[in-house]
Parts: sequence; C-alpha cells; structure tokens
Amino acid sequence: MDTIYVLNEKNEKEKMEVVSIFDLSNKAYRYIIYKPLDKKEYYVGKFKGNNITSLDTNLDELELELSNAILKDLIGEDYDKGK
Repeated sequence: MDTIYVLNEKNEKEKMEVVSIFDLSNKAYRYIIYKPLDKKEYYVGKFKGNNITSLDTNLDELELELSNAILKDLIGEDYDKGK
C-alpha cells in the first residue's frame, strides 16, 4: 500500500492511502485518488511532475466527472455505498 501525507483542516499531517494515480488526456496535471486509512471517504487531487509535493484539490467539473468514473471503475459497488 502506497501512502502520502496531507495537511488536514487542523493543519496537521494525516497519512492517506493512495488508491490510484492517473493522467487525463489534454491535461498538464497528473491526478491522484486517495483516502484516509480508517474511512471510506475518497478525495481527488492533481499535481504536476512526478513528485506529489503540492497537491491541488480545486478540480473543474470535467476533472471531477472523469475522476469519479475512474473511482467507480476501481472500487465498483463500494463506491455507491460510500455516498
């Protein structure tokens, strides 16, 4: 299991599980789906380059739509239950 650390709303580092990293056509960014180790909440962010040093969670509507489709393909039924 690959993990990353993100800053939570309390500005504390929180360890997250990497679900998937992928590219979308015609985009300058790479995308990451990640989740807390103890929950079934999923988050999506984007970053440039090969290192996840600065994660941008401000995605446009198309990016969110495509990311949700990828997530649903990856985890199937569990995605609908987690909503």
